[in-house]
Amino acid sequence: MNLDIIDCSSFHREFYVLINSMKANPYRESISFLKQAKSASNKLPIFVKQNLKNSSATLLKSCPQEPNIQEILTPQETSNKKSFISESCLAIISAQLGDVFAYIQVDDGELFHNITPKPGMENEQSYAGSLVELEFHTEQHFHPHSPDYLLLYCLRSVPDANTFFVDVEEVLKELDKKYIERLFKPIYKTGIDHVFGNMTTERGNGPIKPVLYGDHNRPYFRYDQDLMVGVTEEAKEALDELEIVLNRVKQSICLEPGELLVLDNRRVVHGRSLFKPKFDGKDRWLQRAKVKCDLGLVGSDCDLDTHIIETKFDI
Repeated sequence: MNLDIIDCSSFHREFYVLINSMKANPYRESISFLKQAKSASNKLPIFVKQNLKNSSATLLKSCPQEPNIQEILTPQETSNKKSFISESCLAIISAQLGDVFAYIQVDDGELFHNITPKPGMENEQSYAGSLVELEFHTEQHFHPHSPDYLLLYCLRSVPDANTFFVDVEEVLKELDKKYIERLFKPIYKTGIDHVFGNMTTERGNGPIKPVLYGDHNRPYFRYDQDLMVGVTEEAKEALDELEIVLNRVKQSICLEPGELLVLDNRRVVHGRSLFKPKFDGKDRWLQRAKVKCDLGLVGSDCDLDTHIIETKFDI
């Protein structure tokens, strides 16, 4: 798998002009903000648009950054930063892929999420965890309306926190064909995230689905190493072999400030290495956005006036 690189320094000034054209507040005027981002996104260089539409994993380097970021503390909840450059970068790039959206269960339906370590959650399989490795997964693998794309913008980096990822194409190359065929069968119980109501973090309490689906030559990927379980012995064996392959072929990067990682959530699994937080206001700080190619296809579960998906789960 190749990680495609876009060096934004070649259009740095133009990128800032696009951001400065966006006047709406992303938290109080979110839909106006996204409309302005769409207009700005149309003015991105052609090579950026083409790359984003044709790549499963893209790293944009040298994106515009928040002024005086070193003076701003890594937030535990809401950020006290006064500008919205990170949110603007996320929204402008996302607009090339589809619609930024939120889940009502996550951060009260906010469209942009601060990804930071939180005290008391160090050992959780969560974006707020730190002292344990965040295992391979696709975002909301259990959800009928899972994201098509995941975007991560780095505001503050720490050297021992690496993001790792694997494209489904690498799995097809490395995994024995008999296990690949098993992964196409609906013999795997998904597991619902705790923020969606699984307070005991019970494994395999979601709907039964295949891990791989779609075109056998270029399939989609649905996976959660922590929460998904095999229904049969053959399924369990296939998951064990898949985990071995993922760890063998994974790529790792340490996101640096001003870098924005775009992953196709339908084809790429990702995770994060463990790291030791200090909780001193200088810990790792990412912002996240999730994208559906066409939010209108979600139907009645989504309020298009807010871009919030409100699907409920009975657990």
